[in-house]
Amino acid sequence: MKKIFHILLCTVFFSMTFLSCGLDTFYIIPSPSEINLLTISNDDPGNNKVSFRTNETGIASDFSFDGTYIYYRIFATKEACESSYTAIDAVNNDSNYETASNRIISSYKIIKFIDSGNNVDDYLIGYAGLNRNIEIRLTNYFLPDSPMAEYMSFIKIDGLSNYKPVRSESTSSNPKYFDFGWRSFSGYNDTCALPDKDSEDFDKGTSSDGYYYIDLYAIAIGHDTTIKTYRSRPLHLGVIKVNSKASNNWF
Repeated sequence: MKKIFHILLCTVFFSMTFLSCGLDTFYIIPSPSEINLLTISNDDPGNNKVSFRTNETGIASDFSFDGTYIYYRIFATKEACESSYTAIDAVNNDSNYETASNRIISSYKIIKFIDSGNNVDDYLIGYAGLNRNIEIRLTNYFLPDSPMAEYMSFIKIDGLSNYKPVRSESTSSNPKYFDFGWRSFSGYNDTCALPDKDSEDFDKGTSSDGYYYIDLYAIAIGHDTTIKTYRSRPLHLGVIKVNSKASNNWF
């Protein structure tokens, strides 16, 4: 009987000690939700855009939701793009998605934007406290001297657009667009140059047919009161294809 009583006392002691120390609070940021995700086999220029919905509601009051970033990487071949997606997808699950996030952050780049004042910066979809629809078209599907409003590149939030997406190496004085087919036009040699070995957003392969594949992910981020950073499970948005041999970027 004394032995049993001694075991019970020890159990109570360790339980109280564990509770008095408290538990570390762990937050989970909800992942963005899919709307229009592009497959790598997409051959419809009119639908060569991605869209998703932010997931900003129901956030704990002691947690700061910073917003959502769009990450991308350019590949010269379909096989290389598929290989990258397969490797990330293998660890992009509920129990191990931090590994997927780390792979994306270490090898992909954040899309930048250029505003009406020609200012360039990383594009962060800031916290608004409500879920919003985001739509992204990376390339313009027309000749530079023949604008078509419905096919202009854009980043839209709930249907409204004030920004144009540009590559990560862009600066306000030297924006870099995804319109690789425009490089043959006067004034676009540099801003629409092909990805090369010096491009940090490029997989360093060689395109034999002129097609480039831009792989995209959305990741929400935030921090707690200790400024510890948390990230959501990455949402694969799909692949936008660009035909660098077509001056209007059509397939």
